[in-house]
Amino acid sequence: MLLASSLGLLGRVGGSAATLVSTVLLSRMLTTAEFGEYVLVLTVVLIGSILGALSMGEAILRFVGVRLGMADSDEAWSACRKGLLIATIGLVAVGVGYMAGYETIRRLIPGLPLGRTNAAWAALWMISSGIGLVLSCALRAFDRIMLGTLVEITLYRVGLVVILAAMWAVGATSLTSAIAASALVASIVTLGAAVALVRMAPPRGRIAHIGPNSWELVHFALPLLGSGLLFRFMSDASLWMISVYCSADEIALYGAAYRLWVVFSIPQVAVNAAIQGPIARLQAQGDGQMLERLMRGATMTALWPTFGITVVVLGAGSSILGFLYGPYYAEGGTVLVILCIAQLMCTAVGSSEQLAAMSGRQFAVLMASVPATIVSLVLSVALIPRFGLSGGAVAAGCSSLLFKMILAAYCASRLGVRTWLPLGRDTIDSFTSAPLALVQPDLPQSCSDEVP
Repeated sequence: MLLASSLGLLGRVGGSAATLVSTVLLSRMLTTAEFGEYVLVLTVVLIGSILGALSMGEAILRFVGVRLGMADSDEAWSACRKGLLIATIGLVAVGVGYMAGYETIRRLIPGLPLGRTNAAWAALWMISSGIGLVLSCALRAFDRIMLGTLVEITLYRVGLVVILAAMWAVGATSLTSAIAASALVASIVTLGAAVALVRMAPPRGRIAHIGPNSWELVHFALPLLGSGLLFRFMSDASLWMISVYCSADEIALYGAAYRLWVVFSIPQVAVNAAIQGPIARLQAQGDGQMLERLMRGATMTALWPTFGITVVVLGAGSSILGFLYGPYYAEGGTVLVILCIAQLMCTAVGSSEQLAAMSGRQFAVLMASVPATIVSLVLSVALIPRFGLSGGAVAAGCSSLLFKMILAAYCASRLGVRTWLPLGRDTIDSFTSAPLALVQPDLPQSCSDEVP
């Protein structure tokens, strides 16, 4: 388990490096205004992927984790198949709706590029990436952590680097070609993931009539869908407000800093992916002591690399942006610093949203998303007109921190599990006792070795 987690972490680091390279290539291939449009398309694609998938990835992780915790792999596979079917139907519906209503959407988000062709490629990108993310959750639910990480992070980003480099070499540097490349790579990776999962699964007839029904999956997932959409909106509200108040070049500037910050947040992302399944299993087994140990270890595992990244950004954020994207983008150094400080604070609070969702408290995640989204909107409207891009970064950082803190307090109160680290000897002991081992604690053999 520890080896799989470590390999998964390496895969995510490699994927983040590829994300950085692909973003650099895009900033060099496209004009500043086109780069800003690409960032907005990516944001809409992410929203559409969340909406269409109906949070079936989280539902699969939860139900498969619980069934494996009870040593019932047949019901686990039944839940997986039903969740994948629901997600596929939802994503196709959202993709078709996006193409049909593109002109209306573009009036709401003026920075989106013109043309039905761009809309069609974005819809394909939306559908394929959404299905790919659900497949990655299914793979990780069955302890294929490395393979799930490759699907979710590494393969897509590495493939995108390769195709973008080839396009740059032959001079195919239009915005439409960049969107099309993103859609095609996502489709190829998703197809490969589907083949891999099918080869793992037992014969269909063996599990056709068991496991949770579709309504159970949807009932669990709907609150997470709402919270996922709100969280995405909370995170991207500042970018959308910047598209209203600022120029296309400023959108590109904020987008470059934001995308680099996403790369720098990989320690937290990797830890979250590793602990989702174990949280569901430990909760099903009623082992609160091990659950808190898992959460504390996960927080420590993510905290130190995040702290190191923040220190580097404080000293050289502008230089890093200028070196990677070009001299103009060095002006985004302040934005990057603010976002990284906010990420450090969020990491110290711990993965409270994962604990709440994977322990069946999905309504709490939804309720925490509401005030955080409101704060993001209010701060964006209040700060961006006065402070520009820095105001947008403050709005994004404060809302994310509020979201984490609300759920951390809830989990401590209702579950008796603290996700944050104590400021004292316990913190030092946690660090010196190899916290990576806590990210995947030893589980009963039936939870891992008997999975097909």
